[in-house]
Amino acid sequence: MLRSAEQEGIAFMEGLRGQLLHTEASLDDSQQVFVYCWHGHEKLRVLGFSMSSDNVVSMKCESVDGSDVIVSGHMHSVSVSIVVRELEESAVRRVIGFELPSPEWDKLPR
Repeated sequence: MLRSAEQEGIAFMEGLRGQLLHTEASLDDSQQVFVYCWHGHEKLRVLGFSMSSDNVVSMKCESVDGSDVIVSGHMHSVSVSIVVRELEESAVRRVIGFELPSPEWDKLPR
């Protein structure tokens, strides 16, 4: 059975979120999951994911110099690296955000 583009996009996001939650659940208190993507030659830290359309993923990222960067691409072309790192003693664990399409998704103009 074929899935619609919307169902496929939601399944992609839920799968990615599930993978991150599973990894986070196995961490020690001194560890954190970091997600990185590459845009050209620049390595960016991913702070959050959202679906800007049925099959386009947008990632809110932070560059090495601390600038905010938004990277968007088709869900089949997006690749990320998931890394577990030790936190410094004073650091606070940051959660990676996810924004999935809502039931109101179909009502938006396209």
